[in-house]
Amino acid sequence: DIIANTEAIRDFMVHQDELAELYAHGRGLCDTPWRGLNNMIYGFRPGNLILVAAPTTHGKSLIGDNIAEHNAKHGKKVLFFHLELSTDEMISRQICRYSDSVMESDIYKGGADRDQVAKIGEMVNSWPGTVRYIHSVGWKPERIAAVIRRETALGLCDLAIVDYLQKMNLPYEKGRSDEMALGLAVETIKNVAEIAGVPVIMMSQISREHLSRRTSGPKLTIDDIRGSGQPAEKANVVIMLWNNSRGDPEYTGALVDLYLVKNTGRTGEIQLLWDAPRVRFVDIPKRETG
Repeated sequence: DIIANTEAIRDFMVHQDELAELYAHGRGLCDTPWRGLNNMIYGFRPGNLILVAAPTTHGKSLIGDNIAEHNAKHGKKVLFFHLELSTDEMISRQICRYSDSVMESDIYKGGADRDQVAKIGEMVNSWPGTVRYIHSVGWKPERIAAVIRRETALGLCDLAIVDYLQKMNLPYEKGRSDEMALGLAVETIKNVAEIAGVPVIMMSQISREHLSRRTSGPKLTIDDIRGSGQPAEKANVVIMLWNNSRGDPEYTGALVDLYLVKNTGRTGEIQLLWDAPRVRFVDIPKRETG
């Protein structure tokens, strides 16, 4: 659409009023649990596509988990499309995050404390927002987009998370490369983010070629995303993750590197801590000054 400058400024002011109203009522934009990253992105803007890329076992899904639960605690309605892990696996991680005693090893043996699980269920139900898990193995991008559009129209989606890009049923056709298929999938999801007016976070793999180089020191770059020429170009924000513990459940306290490599404003790097027993990433505590 062609919009005159005066009309564009008027629309901008209306949007500013809407944001001010949200923040005045304690709702604001969707964001993350990590202050360093929030200080750079200032929240996920409606209509934006945020790409989060990491190697296998470094915590793509956990980044999504942590962001989803953080926003549900702040009154947001989150849709979580998980194309790889089962719903049971997603819930088992949630139980570990909020339990005083239940570990993943207990859950795998059926030994989770029933009273603890019931209390966690009550706590999650008390959140002002919700996380709804959609087990979407084999789904095409168009099906995911249709659900996002429908649920947003019903007022049931403030944020959508798709885990992950390469697990979608990609639109391969004769003569179409992997990169082209990935690009079309990303474009489908980006379009629905813009049409529905909600931020969508999509997880993605790091190319295998990078892993041998990364051990010798080079930082992650946008070129390391699998099919990077298409997904990264179409995304509004690109965040990359390197977990120095490689997701080892016994290696708590490891530093985790987060690279904000594409953004409409600032870019940069922050570090988090890997809290293995609680399967989450946390801010590094500030040092007290005496």
